[in-house]
Amino acid sequence: MKQIVLMYHDVFIRDINESGFQTVGAIPYKVCANNFESHVKTIYKYCKDRGCDTSSIVFTFDDGGVSFATVISNILEKYGFKGIFFISTKYIGTTGFLTECQIKELSIRGHVIGAHSHTHPAFCDAAKMSFEELRYEWQTSIDILNNILGYQINSVSLPNGYSSEFILDSLEELGISNVYTSTPTTHIMKRRSLSIIGRYDVKSKTTLGQVMSIVNSPFVRMGYQIKNEILSMAKKILGNSYSIIKRNLLYKSN
Repeated sequence: MKQIVLMYHDVFIRDINESGFQTVGAIPYKVCANNFESHVKTIYKYCKDRGCDTSSIVFTFDDGGVSFATVISNILEKYGFKGIFFISTKYIGTTGFLTECQIKELSIRGHVIGAHSHTHPAFCDAAKMSFEELRYEWQTSIDILNNILGYQINSVSLPNGYSSEFILDSLEELGISNVYTSTPTTHIMKRRSLSIIGRYDVKSKTTLGQVMSIVNSPFVRMGYQIKNEILSMAKKILGNSYSIIKRNLLYKSN
C-alpha cells in the first residue's frame, strides 16, 4: 500500500476558538474531536483488518495550534499513531498556540516537529516577498525550533502550498530533507536531497466516508489530483483572485 499523507489543522472539543488561527481561511479546517477520533479509529481498524502497516497512513497537522498537545496527540497515541506537527513559530506561546514546553513534550512523546514558516504568509503575500524575506521566513522558523528542541529538524510544510525554486534551494541549505505540500498525491518527488511529499486535506465538512475513500480508493485520489490541477491553473491565471476560486471549488465541495 502506498503511503497516504493526510493534512489536518486544528481539532476542537467544544468551540472552534479553542486552538489556532481564527481567520476566514482557517475556520473550514477545524475538525471536532469526536469526528477526528472516528477518523483515527476507523483508519486503525482498516489497517488491522487488511494486515497493512499503520505507518502507511500519516497524520500531519499545520499551524501550531494548542490542540496539537491538548487533544490531537492523545487521540493519535490511543490508537498507536504518531503525528507530524508543523509550527508557525511567530505564534508560539500566544493565545491558542503551543508553548515551547508543549513543543518539547510532543517531541519527547515521539511525535515529529516541523516548521511551517515564521509568520505564515498568505499565498498572495508570499508571492510578493523578496528572496531575502522568504529566506528570513524559513531560516527564522527552523532556527527557533532547533533551539527549542536541541536538535536539527528535517521537515517543513509549505503554508498555503506556496513554493518556488528559491524556497526549495533555501530549505535544502538549511538542512531540511522532507517538504510537505498541499498537493494531493502519493507520489514522492525527489529533488537532490529533498523529498517533496503531497497530502490530502481534511476539513470540518469532510465526512468519515470521504476520509476512508481517500485511504482505500486510487480513483478517488485521482479525482483530488484533477481538482488540484484545475486549481493550479486558476492560480496562475487569476493571481490574487485565486482565493475566491479556491473557496468556491474546494470549501463548498466538502
